[in-house]
Amino acid sequence: MNHFIIKLLLPLLLCFSGNILTAQVVITASDTAYANEEISFYKYHNQITYDEQLLGKSTVSPQGELEISIELDQPAYIFTRIGIYFAYIFAEPGATYKVALPQKQKKTMEDKLNPYFEETYIQLTDMDMEEENLNFSIRMFNHTYNSYFNKYIIEEYGEKDMNQLEEDIEKIEKSFKDSENEYFNSFRYYKYGFLKNTALQQKSKSSFLEYFEDKPVLYENTAYMDFFNQLFSQYFQYLGRTNKGKDLYDNINTGKSYENLVKTLQKEHSIENEQLLEMVVLKNLHDEFYNDKFSRSSLLVILDSLISQTTITKHQSIGKNIKNKVTHLLAGNAPPDFELFNMDSSLVSLDDFKGNYVYLNFCTANSYACLSEYEMIKTLYERHNKHLVVVTISSDPTYTEMKEFVSKRGYRWNFLHFGNDSDVLKQYDVRAFPTYFLIGPDGKLVTSPAPSPREGFEGHLFKVMRSRGDI
Repeated sequence: MNHFIIKLLLPLLLCFSGNILTAQVVITASDTAYANEEISFYKYHNQITYDEQLLGKSTVSPQGELEISIELDQPAYIFTRIGIYFAYIFAEPGATYKVALPQKQKKTMEDKLNPYFEETYIQLTDMDMEEENLNFSIRMFNHTYNSYFNKYIIEEYGEKDMNQLEEDIEKIEKSFKDSENEYFNSFRYYKYGFLKNTALQQKSKSSFLEYFEDKPVLYENTAYMDFFNQLFSQYFQYLGRTNKGKDLYDNINTGKSYENLVKTLQKEHSIENEQLLEMVVLKNLHDEFYNDKFSRSSLLVILDSLISQTTITKHQSIGKNIKNKVTHLLAGNAPPDFELFNMDSSLVSLDDFKGNYVYLNFCTANSYACLSEYEMIKTLYERHNKHLVVVTISSDPTYTEMKEFVSKRGYRWNFLHFGNDSDVLKQYDVRAFPTYFLIGPDGKLVTSPAPSPREGFEGHLFKVMRSRGDI
């Protein structure tokens, strides 16, 4: 191992050996363009599901002054969404950051409704930034590193020269090798690993042995987690094709055994680090739930076993987070609640319809498919409104447009406008209009997604009601 890698690794091994106390982080800004706007900062609950955890929020004063205080127990990648921007900063416990907010540019309604809209990523500039500042160091490192990354990943094709790559890494390292910041040192170490693994297409085992065996799991370090996620992507599928891992499919699909799955993983890589082993399992249970290689019910049984057996509080939390993410729209679960304005400008929540079957749909007047099915929904409503509540969540650009459209057409079922809580589209994983769900009188999902009127929803409803003894 090269001498500079050893220097990077020593603080990496030591930095998590003691107790780390929570300390306050203060973020300030001054920009009259954002006067009276609320700004929130988040971190990822974990970098497997990438669910967001609110850290703190504050309203910019009429004079344009902002101050937000948050609590951190270790350096972390934190971020805020401001208009079209995804603005981030690396925050360290006990630090104060005076940041420059990006030039204000609001996200349009078209942007909000566009599932392919990509936010503009920017690293917030710390106005008091010094050369020893973590953000300054990462900014300068990324500037140098990215040119070499482009050289090996984008510009060059064919076989890569390992010796030349090592020399280039040493060139990058010369400017940063004297850093005493543990987060930055480990950040560089795993960035180099990511580069080598990507450029040289190394086998998983060799990269695992060099970068992850006998080393701490750095949950908050973005470079560590990027490399971890790359290395163990579709790992269960890869391992299941090998002689040592051929039992993996039986462990999951047939045996539903967490214990046997662990034995199979240990057989392949001899992973003795329980913390790392559980992270590998958590990542793949999450990822494979969205593929069709493994039984979803079996994956959930194994996830439940890990949650109940782990002695690592962080992993129990990640496991519960994964379970909530992959099951919250499954039949039998309570769907996400919402609070949206109806045609009378009153706030309405999903709980208001409890006790009835609810045919929930997401539509927009700009969609031909929605317009063509509105007439079918009208017929459904007129036939079955004694036992079926129809709720349309409209994503029309404005509340006024929704109201004018519904009034002109004379539709009598419930229309709610999404504008009060635009995240409702994300919570229901709406990727196309229209999208339908059937919710039972007990407030739980019955069919997710449900058939559209054109796909025979009426017959499906009768079948469901008969099976549940309601008719």
